[in-house]
Amino acid sequence: IVENFGALNYLSVLQFCAAMVGNSSSGLIETLPFNLPVVNVGSRQDGRFRTANVIDAPNDQDAIVEAVALQPQRLGGGLQMVKDANLVLQLRAHRTPGPRRV
Repeated sequence: IVENFGALNYLSVLQFCAAMVGNSSSGLIETLPFNLPVVNVGSRQDGRFRTANVIDAPNDQDAIVEAVALQPQRLGGGLQMVKDANLVLQLRAHRTPGPRRV
């Protein structure tokens, strides 16, 4: 775990990411130049401008999995966010029942 990459290192790392999932404003601001698919989770960023690379999902495990699955389709299929088409199905099959943690 890295506590703080610094701005230059952080942006350098983004170019190697397949996607971003979370509730950070970074997903709305720094990802566009990399055409990085973003699933923004929850309402923390409500009211902020979103670009085409961002999809919102409520803080719910099923909704997040669905949003991850939809991202490549929303962006014209040009992004291979989910390299293995079965990944979403595997995530669904292996999630643990009970209290949801996101």
